[in-house]
Amino acid sequence: MPIAEIGGLEKILTLFENFTPPFPEKEVREINGSNQREFLLGGLRIPPAIKTQANKENKRNMKTIKYVIAIALVSAGTLLATASFSPVPGTGSISAADIQTAYNWQNINTQRANSLSFSAYTLDRYTCVCSTPGGNFNQYRQVRSYKQLYRTATYSGNQVTGVNMNGYSYIASDQVPYVGQNCNQSYWYGTFTSVTPTFHSAQLYMTTNAPTTRPSSQMIWSE
Repeated sequence: MPIAEIGGLEKILTLFENFTPPFPEKEVREINGSNQREFLLGGLRIPPAIKTQANKENKRNMKTIKYVIAIALVSAGTLLATASFSPVPGTGSISAADIQTAYNWQNINTQRANSLSFSAYTLDRYTCVCSTPGGNFNQYRQVRSYKQLYRTATYSGNQVTGVNMNGYSYIASDQVPYVGQNCNQSYWYGTFTSVTPTFHSAQLYMTTNAPTTRPSSQMIWSE
């Protein structure tokens, strides 16, 4: 399968919105038919006084995450390069040969090595049991994260032999649900007594700002 060319970003973002299931991450409801309103983010009631700040921060993080997911969708296809990668510490490496193949470069020098950046995104879904005085209710949470990595080139003499990834320099993420977290069902308040992971995916992307005849962003690892 050939790698798709990057384009139609707005259509891709729309596709992503349609792809994600309708989990109750953000809702606005009227309370008892009055003008008072409650705001819910990730199933948690957020007081109106801090609603604006919470929404701005959430939108800022999700804008970054959606952009990376859009790149993931348009870059999906045959891997032209593969990296070794451990997602928990955020460490790994990719050889110069794989980098050259990915970007159709005849060689990789210091300038090209320094043009590279690495980012990862994950998508996790959970089934949570919200225990309230009115009973136990299953609720669903979706957690997306975007991470940028430090990187350093490796050399043999003056020759670049590869690039190492050395941990995360930036992380933006939804809140991960946990046992004891406040929750609500209709007008019942309670806490999560069970949080069960049901889905996980993770991808690592390599991006260059140097000239190339290939897509500048490519997936080089996934699980």
